Amino acid sequence: MPRRVAIIGAGVSGLGVAWALYQHPDRFDFRLFEAQAQVGGNAVTADMPQNDGTSIPFDISVTACIPSVYHHILLFMQQHGIELVDTRFSYSVKYRGGVYAHDFDSDIRSQLQPEIEKFQKLLRRLKWFGRLNRSRSRLLNALNPFNYVSMSTVLNFGGFSGDFRYKILKPMFVNFLMATNVFDMPAS
Repeated sequence: MPRRVAIIGAGVSGLGVAWALYQHPDRFDFRLFEAQAQVGGNAVTADMPQNDGTSIPFDISVTACIPSVYHHILLFMQQHGIELVDTRFSYSVKYRGGVYAHDFDSDIRSQLQPEIEKFQKLLRRLKWFGRLNRSRSRLLNALNPFNYVSMSTVLNFGGFSGDFRYKILKPMFVNFLMATNVFDMPAS
């Protein structure tokens, strides 16, 4: 008897999972639930108004295709002959007259460089523990202590400033996760 699965959200991750389960109809009976009228999550086509009153369509894509996260999408692309093209990821934030961009020198970057370096060390530690989450073992997954601690708690323990959190981290997290309560999420 096929295992019944509910997939919540038809963004890129939900669609990737749905496609993967669809490959095994004898093993999975799934339903995909989406609150919006269309599937695709952040990946949509929008109309951009022009000065002459017309509009042109433009694509708003998934913020970033991280191969370790979107492996089902990569398999789908391979199966359908769709080439993944590397691009240089760049983003910038304007905060009360100051500017931060991860790929060039700016006033906010200069001001917060020591915390940026400290956070990069923290990310390496989180990545090391993250191996537990990628295991198929539920026991190993449960052993990651950062599954049970909020990002806010980790930042407090590390002594990260409010400036670093709100000028650099929150805009970056919101960009990747499309969520505003990022400091309440598990640090893992």
